[in-house]
Formats: sequence, structure tokens, C-alpha cells
Amino acid sequence: MQTENNPTRTAELLEKAIEIDADYSLAHQRLGVLRHHSGDLIQAEYHFRRSLEAYPTDYWSHLYLANCLAVQGRWADAERTYLFVTSLQPENESGLKFFANFLESIGKKQEASGVRAKIKSTDGP
Repeated sequence: MQTENNPTRTAELLEKAIEIDADYSLAHQRLGVLRHHSGDLIQAEYHFRRSLEAYPTDYWSHLYLANCLAVQGRWADAERTYLFVTSLQPENESGLKFFANFLESIGKKQEASGVRAKIKSTDGP
């Protein structure tokens, strides 16, 4: 049985991993993703934050957290998180695109354009 096709089993294994090592950052991140997909945003946020306690500069955990906050309607918190994560890796287009899309979704079109301009400025010749 493959765990990627069985979210319940995957969650069980990740929970067991966290029992063994409470600071297992990647296990918390993956549990956050599973919880987010299942609609349990409170548990998703908890696991993303636990992941970041163990690995404070993890790029993807910050992006997942920002998205989770945005889905909860906590736009100011989401925006601060997006700003921080895009400062960690300003050349990473993925984060910039997510941030620009978020800004546009909350009506900040001018700010979104500014973020998109950063994407274009990181493109090579």
C-alpha cells in the first residue's frame, strides 16, 4: 500500500514520526499539508508553525503557512508571512507568484504588479 494514495495512513505515519521526534520539521510540514487539504486549517497552521520552530528559515513551510493564513481570511498575517518568505529567497519565482496572486486576490493590484515586476527583473538575458 502506497502512503501517497492513502492520506489517513500517511497522517498516521507522520504522527508516529513526531512521537519519536517532536521537532521533526518535515513531518510537521507534511502533516500541515494533509490537514490543510482536509480543511482542518487550525491543525494545518499548528503543524506549519511547529515545522518552523524546528527549522525557522524553511521556505516551503512559510509559503504553506502564508497560504493557510490567507484561506482563513487573516490577510495581514498572510501578507507579513509572504513578505518574510520572499525576503528569504528573493530570486525564487514560486513564492513571488504566490505572493502576487494573493495580493491581487485581496484587491492590492498595484502591490501585486510590483511583486510581478520583481519576477521579471530576476529573469536572465
